[in-house]
Amino acid sequence: MKKFIAFFAVSILLFVGSGCNKDPFFTEEPELTLKSANVPIPLKGEICMVSNDDRLDVHYGNPDGPVIAAIDLSRTAWLTGNMNHTGKLNEQSFMTGREGAYLDATAFSQGKIIIVATYDARIVAANGDYLDIVSEIEIDATDSSHRIISGEYIVTGGIGKYKNVTGKGTLNGVLPCWDVEGTLKYIN
Repeated sequence: MKKFIAFFAVSILLFVGSGCNKDPFFTEEPELTLKSANVPIPLKGEICMVSNDDRLDVHYGNPDGPVIAAIDLSRTAWLTGNMNHTGKLNEQSFMTGREGAYLDATAFSQGKIIIVATYDARIVAANGDYLDIVSEIEIDATDSSHRIISGEYIVTGGIGKYKNVTGKGTLNGVLPCWDVEGTLKYIN
């Protein structure tokens, strides 16, 4: 019993008395975060658009081609959804289409209706911080009841916890919703 009590006392002294020990095992290390590690951080989520009556002209063949009266896009839309670094998107999230959307003439000659466009978006996180994004998209509207959206996006900056952030990725889905996958990277 004396040996057990002695062993127990020595063990307690080793762990309790570790405040004097300078061994790195016993010292507190600062917690590393991905943000300060300067490595790509995965970004995933789903975004849906709530369109309005503001319309964007679609040109034939290129951004300067003739306007096609029968085809247009949403110029602006509110965005809803959820992403792993933003949580539920704040109701102030939106996108705005740039002038120069066009119908791909080569695809049209093959019987497809593919519209190419560029959108600027502001993704506002649940806490009010936001990311600014530029998206180059294609919408396959060959089947008007099943419009497929695909494209790439680039994160151009933000405020709050997104200050000094860059990133890129892809988007794919069936309108009015699409999945987002990519990475964020914080610049020191």
